Amino acid sequence: MFNTAVMENTVSPELNEPTSEQQPLAEDSIRGRVLVVDDEPAVRRGICRALRMDGYVVTEARSGDEAWDILTNGRLLPDVMVLDLVLPNETGLAFLARLPQPLPLAVILVSGQGKIPHAVEALRLGASDFLEKPVGIDELRPAVERAVASRRAQKARSWEETVTHAVTPALPAPTGARLRKGSYQSLIDDSERHVLRSTLDLCQGNVAAAARMLHLDRGNLFRRLKRLGMR
Repeated sequence: MFNTAVMENTVSPELNEPTSEQQPLAEDSIRGRVLVVDDEPAVRRGICRALRMDGYVVTEARSGDEAWDILTNGRLLPDVMVLDLVLPNETGLAFLARLPQPLPLAVILVSGQGKIPHAVEALRLGASDFLEKPVGIDELRPAVERAVASRRAQKARSWEETVTHAVTPALPAPTGARLRKGSYQSLIDDSERHVLRSTLDLCQGNVAAAARMLHLDRGNLFRRLKRLGMR
């Protein structure tokens, strides 16, 4: 629920027209995946159109229930959710509290009430940012950029921790002996193959589901499979 009067300075009127389905983007050109949750159609579509023009893959929801369905449908999880505080049947904070901890995506909560307790509660629940209304697209864009960068860094750390955990039991005891050149990288590659193969088996070969489970972008997973000779 954004203030459309403020948005007129940053979003042209045609952005508030109903939008067609976003055209598929090449994986390398995708800046991030964003879920916009707002019950005002014109404002929601305007935000979605602006972010799509910036190279984001954007999904929209009118309520917490619709957003929940999107987040739990087994497809690739968005990097960021732009969540309005006031939604039908529940508040944005109540919806945020429904999500598992730690949060599986970055969350930007937007509120027109501007109350400090709301901001404190949002951050306590794991939101990465809290924006007060009225807010324009020029203010939202850098917040989305920061959230995407933060989420992708978190994914990278999570992946490295997964592989490190898998390879640690196979490392030699600290006897002072040095591994031959290339042996450690080979060990890492073998462990990475094991993690990927086990996850794909668990997901019955569904690459999108495996990418979600591993906190990787699907394109990133495809590149890893190719590098390791698994596709």
